[in-house]
Amino acid sequence: MLCEKFRTESSVSEKPAKMVKLVVATTVDPASICPAKELLAKPGWQPGPTLNEGIRSFSNGDVRLLEHDKGIVEEDDLDQRWENATGQTVDEVIFLSKHTAVSNRPALTIHPIGVPHLKEGDVPPQGGKPGWAAPPNPRMGPWMILLNKIAESHNLIPEFEITFEATHHGPVTTKPTMFIEIGSTEEYWKRPDAAQVVALLVWEGLGLGGGPPVGNWSRGLPSGSSSSHRDCLVLVVVCKLLHRSRDFTLCTLKRVAAAVFTRHKKKKYYRQAHYIPVTCKIM
Repeated sequence: MLCEKFRTESSVSEKPAKMVKLVVATTVDPASICPAKELLAKPGWQPGPTLNEGIRSFSNGDVRLLEHDKGIVEEDDLDQRWENATGQTVDEVIFLSKHTAVSNRPALTIHPIGVPHLKEGDVPPQGGKPGWAAPPNPRMGPWMILLNKIAESHNLIPEFEITFEATHHGPVTTKPTMFIEIGSTEEYWKRPDAAQVVALLVWEGLGLGGGPPVGNWSRGLPSGSSSSHRDCLVLVVVCKLLHRSRDFTLCTLKRVAAAVFTRHKKKKYYRQAHYIPVTCKIM
């Protein structure tokens, strides 16, 4: 049964935070709203401001959960729109969504986003814009390990495959971004145990339960380090994990690397990307 939509609107003002993390869910997708509802059922959440477009928000520490009513790939620039509306700087974006596959196999997946393989004039079939790729979220590698651990503790393995996908859709963002998905059919999109696993992944991964955040590489960088350092590090993780995906090609990897590092003028990392070993296993 489709999870009941969680709706609370508020115009309560928030004290600006130095950096915030966005978790984005949509009410039109059970694999998105069900984990969001499970997450909101945990302690510490307060209603936040509603954006002009009717996007509701909830606050817990430095995390902001946004809820909208469109397809998950249809709301572009949520990071910039949140910054403009609240004055808070967005550090990263995490989307909750469904996953589809020809195999129909149950799966829990994580992946970066973008359509860097499309040329100008092409029409992206699932959001984004041709040639664009969001910076990959540096939490992806550590969260794959955490996801496998949590799924196993909830007895979803071996029924569910834990997998990393190649980038292939939008929406447009400019901050480090990743998707967390439940697949691959409506039966599994609505599974309460799968929703609980995804919610717990976000809860523990962002340190909302009181433990240290998982995969926050910026904590270990020298003072004054820029986000380009994190991007350079995460490329190694992406290179090592993408070989697990059936959709992976070297061409896709090189294009993602180019899109990520061109903005930082770090061309040497793009040139060296295809030399990085891809033999790492996480499970």
